[in-house]
Amino acid sequence: MLTHLKLVLELSIGEREAEEMSNPFLRNTVVQWLVVKILPWPHDKIKAPSSLTPAAQNDFQTERENLKEALERFVDRAEAEPELQTLNPGLGKITLSFWESVHGRHLTHHLTQFGLG
Repeated sequence: MLTHLKLVLELSIGEREAEEMSNPFLRNTVVQWLVVKILPWPHDKIKAPSSLTPAAQNDFQTERENLKEALERFVDRAEAEPELQTLNPGLGKITLSFWESVHGRHLTHHLTQFGLG
């Protein structure tokens, strides 16, 4: 899971590429806002692409440190360029400012899966 979270952070700041799977409905800013901020996220209904869910390559502590470093890079970039748009595979191009909300919701989703949220 730590590897998955790190990869999504890297994707959001343009360090990785992913295939766009959005559609005009999901690229609508009102729909994006509802999906990220209001509607419940369906558990086990939407699967991330396999490119974003690889097996961990390192021990837990190393993966944890890699995640922390990716989070720090994201925060630095989002503070410097909040209006920079990068590709979210499901929502299309969104700003780093909006990515902050996506990451918060995404992290909460996975923490809840493990009884930590």
